[in-house]
Amino acid sequence: MKNKYKILAVVLACVLIFGTLAYCYGKEIEERADNDTQSTAITSLQEENTTTDESAVITGGESNAEGSEEPSRGESDESEGATVNTENDESEESSLGEETSEGSVETVFDSVEVSSDDEVERTESPEPTKKTTETVIESKNESSSETETETETETETETETETETETEVLFRNEISRSRQELEAMYDLDDDDFAELDLLLSELRESGVSGDTDAFFDIEYLVYEKFSYVDTMINVAMILYDLDRSDEDAYDVYMQAYGKRMERYESYMEVYRDIYDGSPEKDLIFAGWTDLDIEMMLGYDPQIAALMMENEQILDEINNLLGPDSFDRSAELFAQMVTNGNRIAEYYGFENYYEYASQVNYGRDYSLEETESFIQYVKDYYVPNLALLKAMRNEKLNSLSDEEMSLYYKLNNSDFDTLDKNYLMGYINSFNGSTREGFMHMIENRNMVFSSSEYSHQSAYNTYLEHYETSFCLFGSDGQSIGTVIHEMGHYYAGLHNYAYANLDIAETQSQGNELLFLDYLRDEIDEDVYAAYKLNMIYENIRLGIVCAIVDDFERRVYSLDSVEGFTSEELDTIMDAVCADLGAEGIADMHSYWRVVCPNTPAYYITYSVSMAAAMNLLSAVETDRAQGREIYRQLCEETVHGELFSEAVTRVGLSNPFVEQCFVDIIQMAFANSEVSPVFPDTEEEIEVAA
Repeated sequence: MKNKYKILAVVLACVLIFGTLAYCYGKEIEERADNDTQSTAITSLQEENTTTDESAVITGGESNAEGSEEPSRGESDESEGATVNTENDESEESSLGEETSEGSVETVFDSVEVSSDDEVERTESPEPTKKTTETVIESKNESSSETETETETETETETETETETETEVLFRNEISRSRQELEAMYDLDDDDFAELDLLLSELRESGVSGDTDAFFDIEYLVYEKFSYVDTMINVAMILYDLDRSDEDAYDVYMQAYGKRMERYESYMEVYRDIYDGSPEKDLIFAGWTDLDIEMMLGYDPQIAALMMENEQILDEINNLLGPDSFDRSAELFAQMVTNGNRIAEYYGFENYYEYASQVNYGRDYSLEETESFIQYVKDYYVPNLALLKAMRNEKLNSLSDEEMSLYYKLNNSDFDTLDKNYLMGYINSFNGSTREGFMHMIENRNMVFSSSEYSHQSAYNTYLEHYETSFCLFGSDGQSIGTVIHEMGHYYAGLHNYAYANLDIAETQSQGNELLFLDYLRDEIDEDVYAAYKLNMIYENIRLGIVCAIVDDFERRVYSLDSVEGFTSEELDTIMDAVCADLGAEGIADMHSYWRVVCPNTPAYYITYSVSMAAAMNLLSAVETDRAQGREIYRQLCEETVHGELFSEAVTRVGLSNPFVEQCFVDIIQMAFANSEVSPVFPDTEEEIEVAA
């Protein structure tokens, strides 16, 4: 019991704030990727109405595309406002992506967003228009009659739209909290911090005197108070993310965060005093690890200042506008790297990448294993990406207008504007504890949807510890059915493994839910639409794996430098170019824009999306073979994973492949090309690998 309240628990409670952002931006990028690819294919179909030249795409080399890509499944990106000439797609496209102009990159960054290789078309390819029969005119001579008929048709359409909108709002309001309700939840004031100050004083007194009975009782109360404060800070963050133009909401969030960090400093001082002077030191620190004690003894008040400074820098980055945004963002990121490395140095780590991997994210794999994983990405994902894209585009070209409309809606429309309520259909296809977990989010309305153009654009899940529940925010551009399903996976798992689960496991749980939803659609939509939807998801997942590997390599190189102070935009972009060249993926996305968004928001996090997706892709094979068994694997992963369990242990325990074993990648590529006449590319290797004929 005592171990639960040791210092590391509070450290992790603080990290919760940053973990939330990781989910948020990870999924944001992930979804953008989805949209980008889909839109590109749709635009191509609308403008060309011809099939893709297989030979041109399949044999294509690597392009020099500058489209940015997003993490977490669906990360394709091309800059907003950029125009892609689909007629010349074959000549411009290399094995990895399409080109976008440098000017378009700045346009994207002006809105603090990055799109991937297909996302550009998303804004330029509206949903295919529905054909109506009401515009047919029976009389050739009565122009007034024609006008009247058209007017009637328009009126009927408007009425239809109004009815649909009312239905959408009704369904959304049934499951969503309002901003007013969230504001009513926020109840943090100076009295709470005064109470925390008093508890910390009593904790010091009991600990130093050796009154262990009183000490452990008070330690529990301190933990509970920090839990409440952190919950309120997360609520404040959600309120700010609902409308980032609200300066008052930002001030409330930052002031509460600052006061919390001041108490955290006091907390460190209390434990140092106890460690130095308590006669019961051995008993009080019995559950602490060497790392816990090192971090406590090495804590410096400057750490809180550096963390606060990085939080302020991040807000500036996310609100940059204008032609100088590109250079300014690089300058600010360099300062964040410098601050992060200083924090890591305090705790005895070589750099912030290593610190974040171990302390913030709880990774249990080494840098050597990470490098080996990225080599597998290079060997298996990179050479097959263009082949998968060609297969997907060929399938899209075969769809009718009606089928394409459904495909587009599933990928791009808000979840409650679809022709069917796929969300509830999916939930009701389960039974037992999994359905209960999904319904917990719905019945308790533990989510909020933003319609503000100034909101956080995508979605995230956070944990409100005081209320012992997960909570989801869906930003204005993060309300597709795939995004809702992704966050629902986080929510369900959070009910069982609390807030401190290994984040690689957490992302496997959320991305795995998307793949279970894909399998559910197999019986719900036309088989040709399903085939196209599945191919696109596989393509985007593999794209994601490559992009996240690029981001990870870039960050490891940057954080490992002796210093980045004074680094220019060009110098950082040169590092990114070298990473892409080494991986053989120069044209996959506009990585210059991409790193400027994701690296500040989710430092050292992106490899988690790639690692977890490799494990989750195995789940798709399992559920397609035996739906009940595949869903049972998912249930075990969400409900039976415990705090402290290693990622590799968890995935292999439930029957998924270990992503750090090469066979995992062989299986993924074989699944991706199953039932296809196209042969995948496998690397030359001296090792014996099981490749099916």
